[in-house]
Amino acid sequence: MIDHMKKLSLLTLALIAGLLSCGSGNTEENTATAPSGFIQMSQEKVRQAGLETGLIAKVNFEETVNCTGLVDVPPMGRRVMHSFIAAQITELSAIRGQHVQKGDVLAILRHPSIIEWQEALLQAKTDINYYTQELERKEALRINNTSSIKEVAAVQNVLNKNKILYQSHQAKLKMIGIDEEDIEQEGIQEQITLMAPFSGEVSNVLVQNGAFVSENQPLLEILEVDHKHIELDVFMRDASKVKIGQSISFRPAGSDQTLSGEVYLINPDLKNNSLRVHGHLNNEADPIQVGTFLEAEIVFAHDSVYAIDKEELIREGENFFLHQVSDEGYKKVAVKVGRMNNHWAELIDFDTTSHYVLKGNYYLRAQ
Repeated sequence: MIDHMKKLSLLTLALIAGLLSCGSGNTEENTATAPSGFIQMSQEKVRQAGLETGLIAKVNFEETVNCTGLVDVPPMGRRVMHSFIAAQITELSAIRGQHVQKGDVLAILRHPSIIEWQEALLQAKTDINYYTQELERKEALRINNTSSIKEVAAVQNVLNKNKILYQSHQAKLKMIGIDEEDIEQEGIQEQITLMAPFSGEVSNVLVQNGAFVSENQPLLEILEVDHKHIELDVFMRDASKVKIGQSISFRPAGSDQTLSGEVYLINPDLKNNSLRVHGHLNNEADPIQVGTFLEAEIVFAHDSVYAIDKEELIREGENFFLHQVSDEGYKKVAVKVGRMNNHWAELIDFDTTSHYVLKGNYYLRAQ
């Protein structure tokens, strides 16, 4: 019985040893399938990893100048509104951010001076009529030698003064929005109306309803937002690269949206070690606010070159690598890199007929 048990134990140990030796042999076969320096992967794993391979293609490689700036409007599209007369605001219709059309009422003001200016105009007009007739009468009398040249000259002098006063009062009333025709048709106006000079947006309101304002006091500011442009500051070291007509791509701060424009004017004066560049938007309807901070690129040169997404380059010290594709698998090879921009890296002196990993180089590096 004991001899029989020993025989069974020895048989079991032999079977276990045989199984272990078979398993060890399979492992050696698996590790020997890929040649040295190559990485092999199944098609399913390639798909799961999102690897993309192919020939290195030519792209439109742009050399750019990086700069910053903001969205603005031309000086003629920014208007600070004044009343041109000391008066009280009896009605304020504008609020910050409000869109207004040309001619919309922004504020109404009242003051006795408004009435006094109109009275002075009408008085000067009455005096002109009177002294015109008086001059005609004096000239007729002078012909009959019943009036002297001195008397005619005196009347002419008074008439000329009243014409000057009339024109002065007429101009002052026009500045506050009152025409002589309005007075003749509707009588003396008790108030003046401040109206939008163009369509745009109210950017600032500097007074309150009921406030008394002086003739020099700014009341509010309007921007003509239909004619936005961009103002960019370019570092002096890049100033010689910028020319009128060059393309601009820019991104509003905090946004991934890229918009486009063109260099329209270049300020010849260098200030604070930078060059001011004025650019026009390709689409003025782009939804960006005046005052928005921008990050921009001005394209000063472009060329058709072999290039790859620079995020795919494996950098080790001063050297760059990609994975080359062959029947044996994927092999990391050194590549020579030329120029770089924000997206592309130019490849030079390489085999243009070979296939490379276009997407997934860092995934392969980790294998």
